[in-house]
Amino acid sequence: MSEDINDYMKDEDEYGGDFKNHLLEQYLSYVESSKRVTRDRIKTNKFFVTLLSSLAVFMSIAKSLPGTENVPQIGLFLTSLLGLSFSILWWANVKSYRQINSGKYEVIDDFEKELPFEAYRREWDVLDNGESWKTYLEHTTVEKAITYPLIVVFLIFSILNFPLEGLQILVSLILNF
Repeated sequence: MSEDINDYMKDEDEYGGDFKNHLLEQYLSYVESSKRVTRDRIKTNKFFVTLLSSLAVFMSIAKSLPGTENVPQIGLFLTSLLGLSFSILWWANVKSYRQINSGKYEVIDDFEKELPFEAYRREWDVLDNGESWKTYLEHTTVEKAITYPLIVVFLIFSILNFPLEGLQILVSLILNF
């Protein structure tokens, strides 16, 4: 996707003013915006960990404590579907954050081509461009590795808690329609 930076950069002579200082200010502002995305990503991950852990604990308690055997099967089924939905939503968020971060670092790379030292490019070179997990393990890989088992667990909960009597009622309604 790497387009020519000159398609986006104004000519220094045409720009006038303090071109180099403004370029540096824009660069610093853009780097800060990438940090904000990372902070938001961490907050989002904490939210989903808390939410999904709470749902899993609720379901475990609802199935195992004495006196909870009367918890309606449909309630557990719907709770497990909710957990499955949130797990998939978390996975989609991880993917989205990866895409926005990739775009931001590509733009930062373009900025750095106009600066004396390309620090992010050098860092990426030191990390072998992310080609070996031994040198650099992407955060996205780790985050997705967390979402996959949760998707499976809530899918299993959904199957195990599927209300067969509800299915029988639904089938009879359809057949008598």
